[in-house]
Amino acid sequence: MRETHHHTFSTVDYEWTEQNVLFVKVNGFDAGRGKEFEGVVKFIEGVPFGDLIHVQKSSLSTSCRGALRAYLLNRYHNKDFN
Repeated sequence: MRETHHHTFSTVDYEWTEQNVLFVKVNGFDAGRGKEFEGVVKFIEGVPFGDLIHVQKSSLSTSCRGALRAYLLNRYHNKDFN
C-alpha cells in the first residue's frame, strides 16, 4: 500500500526588530518533493517575503509554497507572533 504524505510546518523561532520587521524561522516537510526544509520568512507591514516562499527562488513545490504562505499568514493574523 502506498503511503500518503502531507505538508507539515513548524515555527522554530521568531523575532521582531526595532523597525517592526518580523523574522520567522520555520521548518517542515514538502510532500510534493518528499524533502524536509528549513528557512526564514520576513514580514514587513504584514506582508511575507523571502526566498522560501518566492515564486521563482523557492526550492519548495508549488503546493507546499502556497500552503506555507497561508500557514504563516494565518499565524500572523491570529497574532501568534506577538
